[in-house]
Amino acid sequence: MIAITTRSCPTDRTGPTYVRHGSHLALRYVDFIARRLVLRPHNIAFPVDLVEVDPSESPSDLIAGRIALILNEL
Repeated sequence: MIAITTRSCPTDRTGPTYVRHGSHLALRYVDFIARRLVLRPHNIAFPVDLVEVDPSESPSDLIAGRIALILNEL
């Protein structure tokens, strides 16, 4: 499931998602707006990427996986 939102701050979203972006995988927060996947980085100072979803594809066709847990060593 992809949350539809226009907010730019990812602090209260579900975790980051791996998305096929060209020949690469991007780890981003994902929104689906107007037939586009909006790929937002964790740091809102960086620009977002827009991925056009072909009419023959579903947005979920581009999602490779979701992150369930991130552990940071302190």
